[in-house]
Amino acid sequence: NYLECPWRYFFLNLLRLPRPQSRAQLYGTAIHAALKACFTRVSEGEPVTKEYIVKTFETALRGEPLTDADFGVLLKRGTEALGG
Repeated sequence: NYLECPWRYFFLNLLRLPRPQSRAQLYGTAIHAALKACFTRVSEGEPVTKEYIVKTFETALRGEPLTDADFGVLLKRGTEALGG
């Protein structure tokens, strides 16, 4: 960051101002929430279906600040990833 802009380095690296999450980070957060809910349910002895995991992922993804286009792309990617 310093070579690009010393002020950017100052604010991002030294002051550590918060930055918005990237699309990949938001996707990862939603995947993590779905898997956590799945493992919690399994540890309680309840059955887990593919539909439950995908629905939990979709609910978590809806809670993230995404555009409609990004939501559609990430929903499709997550459904394919969790469907296996």
